[in-house]
Amino acid sequence: MNEPKPKKKPKVLFVTFEHVPGPTGTSCWASEELHALSGKLEVDAMSLKNEDLSHIERYFGARLLRVPVGQGDFLEQVRAFQRALSRQLDSEPYQVCHFTSIWEGMLLVNRKQKDKAKLIYEVHNLPSLDFHVTHPQDTQVVQTSVSLKQQEDRCFSLADLVLAGSEPIRNHLLARGVSAAKIHLMQPSLNTKPFEKVAQQAGQPGTILYLGSLLPWQGVENLLEAMASLPRQIRTRLMLISPTSEPWLSQVQERIQAYGLKRSVEFVEPVEFEKLPELLAKAQVCVAPTINHEHNRTAPGLPHKVLVYMAARRPILAAHHPALNELLRHGEHALLHPPGDIGALASNLQKLLLDRELATRLGNQAGLQLENRLALSSTIHPLMRIYKELVGDFILDEDPIRDKGLDTMPGIPASSQASVAGETMPIPMALIEAESQREARLEEPQTPAPAVATPTPHIHQTEEEIVFSSIEETPDHPQTNLDAWQVEKASQVRLKEKDSSETDSSKKQQSDTAPRFLLGGPPFKLSSKDEDSDHANDPTQSQGEVFTDEDSLALVDDKDVKLVEENEDPPDPSSSSSPGV
Repeated sequence: MNEPKPKKKPKVLFVTFEHVPGPTGTSCWASEELHALSGKLEVDAMSLKNEDLSHIERYFGARLLRVPVGQGDFLEQVRAFQRALSRQLDSEPYQVCHFTSIWEGMLLVNRKQKDKAKLIYEVHNLPSLDFHVTHPQDTQVVQTSVSLKQQEDRCFSLADLVLAGSEPIRNHLLARGVSAAKIHLMQPSLNTKPFEKVAQQAGQPGTILYLGSLLPWQGVENLLEAMASLPRQIRTRLMLISPTSEPWLSQVQERIQAYGLKRSVEFVEPVEFEKLPELLAKAQVCVAPTINHEHNRTAPGLPHKVLVYMAARRPILAAHHPALNELLRHGEHALLHPPGDIGALASNLQKLLLDRELATRLGNQAGLQLENRLALSSTIHPLMRIYKELVGDFILDEDPIRDKGLDTMPGIPASSQASVAGETMPIPMALIEAESQREARLEEPQTPAPAVATPTPHIHQTEEEIVFSSIEETPDHPQTNLDAWQVEKASQVRLKEKDSSETDSSKKQQSDTAPRFLLGGPPFKLSSKDEDSDHANDPTQSQGEVFTDEDSLALVDDKDVKLVEENEDPPDPSSSSSPGV
């Protein structure tokens, strides 16, 4: 009786116009979603690439493809990302496409009839409300070319499901005519385990921590004014963990100078999520001083910074915020003040700095509130139910292990339990005799087998962007799998000399038809003039030259390799005519 074939996992594409991993709240939540989805579905993901991130890697089990979009204006970056996304959709069929903004959504809804994929639009912010503030230098060009509100409405209309990142966003979507049956409330959460040790530390006296951007609605300038109004005997130090490349940085620096706080404020570049606990451990008070801004009144998302503060069990000083009203209560989980009320902000700040007992109680209560009201599992389970509604029943693997980390070397398989157990058991005599016969056969002279090209990711290099297509099957390579990637040892490769003439026609054919590359990335020509260049061998530079057949890396032939016995002296290098490796 034939056993039934295992059911194939549904294939999903998760797309976000963000850097993953990245410091923003949207990026941190996307990492949590990929972690959960990849344990039960076959997930491909596409995000932005920068110089610190690789083109492709295994990320919590998902295959993450990163697209370099260049340094041009915003529309040029969006178009480069959309071209890469379009080619990826052409290369592989997906049952569900999950996107987080209109920049990728515009293309996905236009291709919906062609691709036949279900669409999930996850909303954390709306460019029609905020783009003129977040990208002031690009506003005129973008709004002239694209009607942001119309594109949002089109995405709402053609998406099969819309995930609202907060209750205010959900109410705003209902007011814009989106069907209530289509909207699902999906508040982001985070993994609290990295912050467990932080909760046991008191922090440095007088240290105030702010995490997030310097956007106008965040209220950082009000925080500076409140600090300047504190009594002089209260020594304070403000850590601003914010991007320093924003156009609002100069305004904040002017306020720091005007209030005489230059020695009391420290700018810290954003760090990876895993490194946040180290910074939170220094804080005595954490702040979220939002103001009465249109962004906060209309459709604000749940501030990710507040979730981080709660996970670290730090006392929170925050303004009343529509997305936080049901999560934080004044005097129980935090000290809250009316938005823009600098006097109340300064008074609450002074209380938390001087009353250690109050600060400790509020921090502990906030941590418990996060566990009870917005635990990670309580958000992930509804997400998985939504996917079941769209694709039907799928294989339920074990829950992803939190401490398994990132697999950035996807070709190295882990040892199975059987192999580990086998190493501790006695070896049968029959196996020993078989091994002896195998070693005897190896000592006999054999004809070297022709080299076989190592399968590499099928990546098309264009003048404008890197476009990813199917790894599983390409015209040049047989059926393969991402987990079968091979890494060649440096001792097995050498640069082929251009001036040498090939005497053996079979060897030349082997070299021409079976090129090999280290790690299987996009090949770039290595020349003497490139070695001195700042961008030599940099795969992120699209103008790099590509290997041709005659420039490719060739394996060292087995005939050129002499095995050295264990008791044999190594040969004298001066007597060898072979080039060193």
